[in-house]
Amino acid sequence: MNCPSSSYSNVTNAAECTECEIGRFQNQEGQFFCRGVKFGSTLRESKTAEGVATYIEVRCPTVGVECNGEHLTYTGDVWHNPDDFPPGCTLTNPPVCTPMYVCVTDGCPERGAETMACKVGYKSDSPICAVCDEGYFPQLRTCKKCDGSGPSVASIALFVVALLVVLGLVAMVVRHRRFLASTGAFAHAKILVSFATIMLTVDSQFGIIW
Repeated sequence: MNCPSSSYSNVTNAAECTECEIGRFQNQEGQFFCRGVKFGSTLRESKTAEGVATYIEVRCPTVGVECNGEHLTYTGDVWHNPDDFPPGCTLTNPPVCTPMYVCVTDGCPERGAETMACKVGYKSDSPICAVCDEGYFPQLRTCKKCDGSGPSVASIALFVVALLVVLGLVAMVVRHRRFLASTGAFAHAKILVSFATIMLTVDSQFGIIW
């Protein structure tokens, strides 16, 4: 018999076929060997019209993914459409690659993960894992589990102290507004606030890896 794809035999009309080893593949029937997967590439499984599994070699994107010919792992803090698994590039010139995006939360897979799946607490179907799942709430870059309790005494005390500090600063500014205006302090404060806003939101403003 002819060996099906993903297997091979050293003789014709073999009674038994050998499956391709990890890191090697064969997408044609009746072959005497399996092909090696190049470094920087991985295998994408597909189905023939008869439902037989076959594999094609695809090149991995240059960012966000590491491929050594046998395994595919993510570099961390990146996301792509999970339906495009494994991510890769078509063998056209120029190649068309799976779009990779920088995550704005901590919900994307860790470095070394082999599957593209959001962490627990983040909606699995949300782009770049940016939406918290039911029972979780957003806090900075993370999704915290709702425990049903109200704010703690410490957090209330911290809020009151922060409010008093802000009110004191506002009162001081109002009292000495003419002096501060003459020194240019307001202009410097506006520049600092604008700079801080840009630095704190730069990952969400430029979140796409080109």
